[in-house]
Amino acid sequence: MAPIEIMNDLFFIERGYLNGNHFVYRSKDPVLIDTGYISDFDLTAESIKSLGVSISDVRLIITTHCHSDHVGGNKIIQERSGCDIALHRFGKHFMDTKDDWATWWKYFGQDADFFDPTKALEDGDGETAEPLLEQAARYEPDQPDILNNLAAAYSLQGRHGEAESLIRQIHSRFPDYLFGRTAMAQLLARDDRIDEAKTYLKHQNPAHAQTQKKTTP
Repeated sequence: MAPIEIMNDLFFIERGYLNGNHFVYRSKDPVLIDTGYISDFDLTAESIKSLGVSISDVRLIITTHCHSDHVGGNKIIQERSGCDIALHRFGKHFMDTKDDWATWWKYFGQDADFFDPTKALEDGDGETAEPLLEQAARYEPDQPDILNNLAAAYSLQGRHGEAESLIRQIHSRFPDYLFGRTAMAQLLARDDRIDEAKTYLKHQNPAHAQTQKKTTP
């Protein structure tokens, strides 16, 4: 799918299933929001280049979170451009300590490279991301990645009720979306419903399992 200009010089790039969608802000100091899987970096680079942005000119990467489908191109782009990379302070800690469990890379057996996080974002910075993500969601309302990042933006601003409501909507609409199930598991774990949370981390969706129980003779 061709990049979509959702605001002046801000482009949304849709990727295939389970690869993180991402954004390019085209300017004299280009900014990227997420960079997809490392195994698909050539396609990521082609998409960015198609907008007239050179990888070597990128000045900033904003990383929404450290899952492998969102940070795959970070190290390569940083090495080629010397750009800053900004992410939440918790994610920065995971990078600084090279913790591939907390990032979920090792848990899911996914490849990613550690990079140098130069800027730590604090809670409340989701206010800047929220209007961009909401506009992206209006253009692409059926993209769970955008909605998941919007929920994160709500949460960063302390709007946990709105975040939880959206997380539940995401899971209801996209029951096989991996990070939707992960978010549901986190909600349940927070409420000490650990056994129930574990079912969301298994390969089979718990909602599907209930359906099968009802239909199996």
